[in-house]
Amino acid sequence: KFLLKQKNFKIQYAHIYFNRLIQARPLLQRKVQALDFKMSRVIQIIPKVKLCVIGTLYKEMKLKPSILHRINGVQIPSASKPSKYGKRTSVDDFLYLEDETGRIKLNFDNYEETNEGEGGVIVERTYRVSDLSTGLVVALIGESNELGTFFVEKLIFCDVAKNVNEN
Repeated sequence: KFLLKQKNFKIQYAHIYFNRLIQARPLLQRKVQALDFKMSRVIQIIPKVKLCVIGTLYKEMKLKPSILHRINGVQIPSASKPSKYGKRTSVDDFLYLEDETGRIKLNFDNYEETNEGEGGVIVERTYRVSDLSTGLVVALIGESNELGTFFVEKLIFCDVAKNVNEN
């Protein structure tokens, strides 16, 4: 009963991330308003200007399995024969932030822990690339350089919605 009778390799999941971003953006904008930073879309980022950008994270993972690597005979050390829960992350992984207008590479070297009180934003610890994953909708405060890398200073998550069926 679980046999796949029709294989469709054209199915993409971008619409799921897009809908999640559209729903979460107003919540994040309300959280960020008290911090008094200029809001921007990725395509409108001005280098060397501190601002806030809201988008979806995409994690570029060097050890992620790829059918193209297998076809071309490319061997990836840890990913070629992974265990059931094989390691897929490496120190070479990096993050992008995407919105409807574009994508920008992220750098966490300037990241600072945010304390309670700044517009209700609470970040309990410092995040690294290895702590984050594709699909998270976040607000980032920082600035870009001329080469198109966004240096993250603050990271703000969207609150998880309460379950309306809870008794």
